[in-house]
Amino acid sequence: MRRITEEEVEQLKPLYDLSKEIRGSFLDQAIIVESFIDEIISQHFCPEKTRRILYFSSVPPELTFHRKIKIFETILETCYPKLIERHSNLMKEIDEIRAFRNRIAHSILESSRNFLKEGYTDRIWLRYYKKGKMKRLVVKREDMKERLKGCTRVILALVDIQKEVIVSSEDSSKP
Repeated sequence: MRRITEEEVEQLKPLYDLSKEIRGSFLDQAIIVESFIDEIISQHFCPEKTRRILYFSSVPPELTFHRKIKIFETILETCYPKLIERHSNLMKEIDEIRAFRNRIAHSILESSRNFLKEGYTDRIWLRYYKKGKMKRLVVKREDMKERLKGCTRVILALVDIQKEVIVSSEDSSKP
C-alpha cells in the first residue's frame, strides 16, 4: 500500500470540506423533500396526530424514497388531480432529486494523485460503477446552486400540496 505524503494530506482537507459542502447541502434538501412527502402521505391516511405518530414509528426503513414517491403520486392522481395540474412537473423534479441524491450518496469521492494535481477548488469528481464500467460525475459548486434552487421549488410545491391535503383531511373527518 502506498504511503500518503504530507502534501497530499494538506490537499485532501479542502477537498473533503468541499465534498461536505456540495454533497451535504444537497442531501439536507433531499431529506426535507422526503420528509414532506412522508408528512403528506401520513396526513392523507391519518388526519389524527396520534395516528400519524404511530404511522411514522411503524413505517419500515425498507420503504424507500422511490416507493414513497410512487405512493405520493398515486394519492395525488387519485384524490387530488387538480394539484397534479397545478404542479405538472413536480413528479419529474422529485424523481430527479431522488436519483441525484442516490448518485452522490453512493459514489466515491475521487481523491487520486491525478485529481489532486489538478488543484480544483470549485468541483468534486464522484466515481461510480454502472453496467460493468467505472463512470465519473463532475459536480461543480455552481451546478449545485442550481440544483438547490430546484429543491426549493419542489419544497414550496410540497408545502402547497400539504396545505390542501390538511384541509381535505379535516373536511373529511367532520361529521
